[in-house]
Amino acid sequence: MGKYVIEVTSGQKNTAGEKAKEDISNILHRQGFEKLALRISQSKFRKAISSGYQISKKTRLLNNEDIAIVQYPIYSNFVLKKLLKMLIKKAVHVIGFVHDIEFLRTNKNNEKKRLAEVTLLNNFEILIVHNESMREKLRENGVVVPMVSLHIFDYLNDHCFVKRNKDEGVIYAGNLSKAGFLEKWDTKFKLTLYGINPSKESYCKNTVYRGIKRPDDLPAYLDSGFGLVWDGDSLKDGTGVYGEYTKYNNPHKTSLYLSCGLPVIVWKNSAIASFVKANNVGITVENLLNISQCLEDISDGEYEVLCKNAERIGNEIRSGFYTCDAVNRALKIILKKKRLVN
Repeated sequence: MGKYVIEVTSGQKNTAGEKAKEDISNILHRQGFEKLALRISQSKFRKAISSGYQISKKTRLLNNEDIAIVQYPIYSNFVLKKLLKMLIKKAVHVIGFVHDIEFLRTNKNNEKKRLAEVTLLNNFEILIVHNESMREKLRENGVVVPMVSLHIFDYLNDHCFVKRNKDEGVIYAGNLSKAGFLEKWDTKFKLTLYGINPSKESYCKNTVYRGIKRPDDLPAYLDSGFGLVWDGDSLKDGTGVYGEYTKYNNPHKTSLYLSCGLPVIVWKNSAIASFVKANNVGITVENLLNISQCLEDISDGEYEVLCKNAERIGNEIRSGFYTCDAVNRALKIILKKKRLVN
């Protein structure tokens, strides 16, 4: 039985979104999965003409009962449908490794797109989803294939663990255009920002913007007391398109911070909050308005415990533990189903 991870690219630069997919591909390659690279033209005409040939060429070595992992979504549903059709025709076991669900994010009020995405997801034999909240939401919306929870994304990181200092305040790293709350936040502590699309409006006086770093280089710079996981426009709760999405997804920045041994601050109603509480790797808050008092109330001893736990989980994240564990659980379901059929 051959094992493959299919890499679908479209010429994108090295971004945080690509970092997550590249890490999963590299982790699985270490575990004996062969990489199959499928490059999609950004031209609609070339995509329509050449995608069938490219898919046929790249999948010709796959046989009945082989395992193929496809990271979802890819850059073209048109190509994904062709790819899945080919793999199913070859009787390959196809596992979908989910990164984003668009009908829970940007398309949540579009019934036509929701139904189309659910139909597409049901073409996989099994799905690896972020967490139990996402699994339950997908089930409510008509996804019927088996699903296993990842729990948290891995983040390959070769840098030494950062020096952590509770008094150094909070770091926020990510796409700053998705963090409108930053423009409203008047913090009493130092707030350090990294990422693309900083606001044209001025941030509060305690905010320091340190520019853009490559995802593989960024861990070397995260030397504050806590890493903040928050999206949306509101300081009071996770509202707005991106804030609401945190009820179901595992933000990749959580993995970035923990891979550095940095404790995190998350919204208490976010899906990732249960992981943070269960492993005692940070604090969960209702809002950001009283966060200064929350940080002051944490003793040095309590902070050291958070750091120790964050480093323990960080080592697992660096090793690819969560990816391997989820894939192994998915494979067990496939093998069990095969035994029942036979």
